[in-house]
Amino acid sequence: MPARRVNCQMNSISNRKLATILFALLSFSTTAFAQYDPPGSYYNPAIGLTGAPLKAALNGIIDGHTSISYSNREGPLEVLDQDPANSLNVLVVYSGVSVVKTQFPAGSANTEHLWPNSYGIDDSNPAYGDLNNLRPCDANVNTARANKFYDDGGTLPAHAEAPLCRTDSDSWEARDIEKGALARAMFYMDTRYEGDGTDGFPRNLVLTDNLASITTTDNNMGRLSTLISWHFRDQVSTE
Repeated sequence: MPARRVNCQMNSISNRKLATILFALLSFSTTAFAQYDPPGSYYNPAIGLTGAPLKAALNGIIDGHTSISYSNREGPLEVLDQDPANSLNVLVVYSGVSVVKTQFPAGSANTEHLWPNSYGIDDSNPAYGDLNNLRPCDANVNTARANKFYDDGGTLPAHAEAPLCRTDSDSWEARDIEKGALARAMFYMDTRYEGDGTDGFPRNLVLTDNLASITTTDNNMGRLSTLISWHFRDQVSTE
């Protein structure tokens, strides 16, 4: 899936570019730094680390970025998800169709939180308006996905307006072409929001394979093993 173009900056590197490299780093890639050419000494605190120390270092690097309010999301998302074939339109997640910008975010297309709000996010903290977690979405498809976690399987189609997605009672399988990008957005959210109270966010967002723990009283999201598979099946595009 082509990378979404980003104008917003986070400590001199774009939010979206950072999101694409987080999993490569957490996978202990030895080529990640050279491949994505981060500026200067930006990643020096993370070089040579693995496991939990690596994740902590990455969290420290990306922590404290300038957040936008959710109410200001429209303009940036219209740039990030603009249809490259039609600058008047945005591409919507799950469906993959092009929708005129005047229908977003309060018409036929609204805003999808990839990591559902009910799993540890509310409108009083910076995670709620984090552009890494937001996508334009067909309004009916958004309702159909609700707060289902990501996993493989289920009935095809998940919705008439998302014919390449599958769903069952508690999970949602995205289109193949967008699986990697969605997985990396989830890795970013898990890494960025560690529950240390910085930037007014007290909760630790956690990806897990313990599906019973993915509830509205916890901060968990999944399915971790499926998201790892999605990353490898649909790797980062250079476009």
